[in-house]
Amino acid sequence: GRWVRGQTISRDRVAEYTFYASAGRYVTIAMERDSASPRLDPYLQLMDPSGRIVAYDDDGYGSGNSLIDSYYVRRSGTYTILARSYDDASYGTFWIYLQID
Repeated sequence: GRWVRGQTISRDRVAEYTFYASAGRYVTIAMERDSASPRLDPYLQLMDPSGRIVAYDDDGYGSGNSLIDSYYVRRSGTYTILARSYDDASYGTFWIYLQID
């Protein structure tokens, strides 16, 4: 896995990242606010290939950061990470981590 820097801005407060995962794998996703955006309250959602939210987290990574830990992939396909603030009231820069095992 690796960390990538992301950003949400005031007019579009959701950042989307897509990835392919095969059935039977485990996916771990973390979202951590960047030091430049101390007011951002990270919130993660994972959408399956049919557009259904199958996992979400607000504070599972500590210090208000988000973690979806070891989500079991039931269907192969393209999944979408939705990275946003918990209440959609804040925005800014953050880091996203994705690992597929």
